[in-house]
Amino acid sequence: MVLGLLCLELVYVLSANLALSTRLVRAIVQTAAGVKLEYDSAYSLIPGHVRVRGVRLRVEDANIQLQLLVPRASLTLSLHELALRRLHVLAVNCDGVSFRLRHKVHEVGMNGARLAAYAPIEGFAEPPLYDPTPPAPDPKVKYWEVHIDNVVAQLRELWILEYRFLGDAEARGSFTLRPTTWVQVEPAQLTLRSGSLHAGPHLAAKSITGTIQASVPGLDVKGTSGLQVFSGISGRIELALSGGSLGFLNLYTKPQFNFTLAGPSNFLVRVLLKRGLLAEGTKVQLVAPSYQAHMSRFQLAGGLHATFARSASSKELALQLEATDAKLTAAGIPNTPPQLRSVAGTMNLRGVDLTGSFEVAEATLSSDAAVPDLSWFDRLTTGNARPRLGGAGDCQLELQRHADGKGTGQLQLRLQRARLDYAGGQLRTSGRGTARFRTEERPVVFAQGALSLQLTDADSLLSFAFGSFLQSAVGKTLKLDALSANIAFHASAKAVHLQLTRAVSGLVTGRGTYYQPAAGNGRGAGLMTAGPVNVGILVKDGDATVSPLVSSDWLKLNSPP
Repeated sequence: MVLGLLCLELVYVLSANLALSTRLVRAIVQTAAGVKLEYDSAYSLIPGHVRVRGVRLRVEDANIQLQLLVPRASLTLSLHELALRRLHVLAVNCDGVSFRLRHKVHEVGMNGARLAAYAPIEGFAEPPLYDPTPPAPDPKVKYWEVHIDNVVAQLRELWILEYRFLGDAEARGSFTLRPTTWVQVEPAQLTLRSGSLHAGPHLAAKSITGTIQASVPGLDVKGTSGLQVFSGISGRIELALSGGSLGFLNLYTKPQFNFTLAGPSNFLVRVLLKRGLLAEGTKVQLVAPSYQAHMSRFQLAGGLHATFARSASSKELALQLEATDAKLTAAGIPNTPPQLRSVAGTMNLRGVDLTGSFEVAEATLSSDAAVPDLSWFDRLTTGNARPRLGGAGDCQLELQRHADGKGTGQLQLRLQRARLDYAGGQLRTSGRGTARFRTEERPVVFAQGALSLQLTDADSLLSFAFGSFLQSAVGKTLKLDALSANIAFHASAKAVHLQLTRAVSGLVTGRGTYYQPAAGNGRGAGLMTAGPVNVGILVKDGDATVSPLVSSDWLKLNSPP
């Protein structure tokens, strides 16, 4: 019996190592379409137990490409199941693993920078594009079924799409694969003990730690497409990312909006997923104490705090944003820049299913901005005839959007010793204005409301309409030292309509209307009255015409339809 067992062992060692040392095993594995296996060496002394070095596994299907590099591994096989075309690995231990995964795209478009950050995989074309005419599966081909249990892998690299982790990590789990038809993942866990996270040339996190747990009870590959892949996935992600830069977001913002970000960032991620649903307790937090946002010649710099979460007993996702002490600067303009002292916003999204769509339920926004020197805007325009600004101002904005698509808002504006120098004279004023409005999204998008103005030092408003001579001649007589006005407005995609319902400046009153279509020049008419004297102002094709001594019904006859 002992001699028989020794003979069997000798036969196994010779046959198994002969198969491992030749291309027989590689050829068998590569009968599966899109799979290529190479390794430097492998041997087996005990039936079912194999040690291998330098494994290079490459897999491709219609949607994804992946590469697995394993310097050293030991595995235990179920030998009798091989006869059933079933590869059942009972246990795997490997060290120094590199795993790379990327999905195919239909076109490059504006995603060139992002695709350039994808993991390179030897033997595959760049960039990874969908094959518009993939070969039809051969019904005669009998695919192997793969079961891999009790995986313990020490990873040094994990590169998924444009995100590359480098460091110390461990993966544990089991999965089942029936090529082109079925995937099942038993509870699996990835533990990131230490390392960094990169996105192309950008450092997304100098330090990243945490765990990722996932399970897929069973996924019908042929019957699942797009976001439906999330319907069967459950898991938990808890990560802490620190010491990174917001620059990694430029992979998305720069090509889409010509907008770049910079500055240190820290993330806390806690995502709970139950069969595709974001569960209670999900929370993603961003802290960027000193960000810089660049667009063209402008830069906005300040502090940012953002939170995205699902609260308890709610089927909505909440986004909260707070920005503080932000300054807007422009290249070549040394004046005191505008300052966004605070911004606070919330947005509730209806829906927690990753396979479905999300709708805005409620949203609010409030901001407080100051312009210490209005002349800062002078350098934004060119030409000798351009108007000149002076003085200071600040404004506060409040917006609220309701679940039915309707909204309300209020804008408050204050001016201190504001000045406008133009070719015909100078306009000086101080005071405040308040605009209240409402918005609707259905059946068409529009906003309407009213603006109330209370201005002092407004004697120069008359010269703005008629010239400095009339100001000096009658300004003091008519007591044109203040202005009170109410303006109604209606704005839509087709046009903007303004109506001056009543304006009072000393002994002068005024009414008027102005209509600006989306395309073409605006037109308007105004009537100023001082006692029995009426003066008409007609605006058409960018020019203003003054008609003195008109009748009281002049405005009715000349107002735009």
